[in-house]
Amino acid sequence: KMFPGAKVMRMDRDTMRYRHAAEKIFNAFRQRKVDILVGTQLVAKGWDFPDVTLVGIISADTALNLPDFRSAERTFSLITQVAGRSGRGPKGGEVIVQTYNPDHYSIKMALEHNYHSFYEREMEFRKELNYPPITNIVIILVRGKDEEKVIATSEKIGSLLKRELNQITILGPTPAVLDKIAGKYRWQIIIKTTDMKGIGEFFQRHCLGFEQKGMEISVDVDPLNML
Repeated sequence: KMFPGAKVMRMDRDTMRYRHAAEKIFNAFRQRKVDILVGTQLVAKGWDFPDVTLVGIISADTALNLPDFRSAERTFSLITQVAGRSGRGPKGGEVIVQTYNPDHYSIKMALEHNYHSFYEREMEFRKELNYPPITNIVIILVRGKDEEKVIATSEKIGSLLKRELNQITILGPTPAVLDKIAGKYRWQIIIKTTDMKGIGEFFQRHCLGFEQKGMEISVDVDPLNML
């Protein structure tokens, strides 16, 4: 309604799955056949669109609501990358950020282009709660079609961990954030530790036995995604 004559193009997973889709979108912008590009985080991935003078970021704080210790890092990175699409030429540019949490340090420092202050604040947070890179996080994910067996296996692994290893902090077992996918129940145990040798030896001793009982067990060290 505000731009009735504008030509709009999308850049998301659906529009980018076709061959040469990225080239088509980039050329349309370069030739000024498109006025407004609406997209997902794909827009932030290193594109140098010419003559872009305004960038808007909708719900920039979404990641902050996720149960993931990297959420502030991801928010800072996203805003920094998207903002970098604007004002690359001599015309300058403007960035508008929609957020329900404007005072969060990741958002404020991204808009200030203040990487060093963000790093210092984030490291304070990681040290206080003993998150990577101060320590290692290991997620044990147990999957299976029988929920009772999944729970029992998770509890058994948790008990063995507490009995056999000392230099660890154990959270769980609890249902995973996505507790059922493709008909399989999912429970997880989160471990904080600096004893990765002990963790490796533990899984060599035990995991094969659990998998032979019909359970799927995966181990993710310092996972990129906590979900």
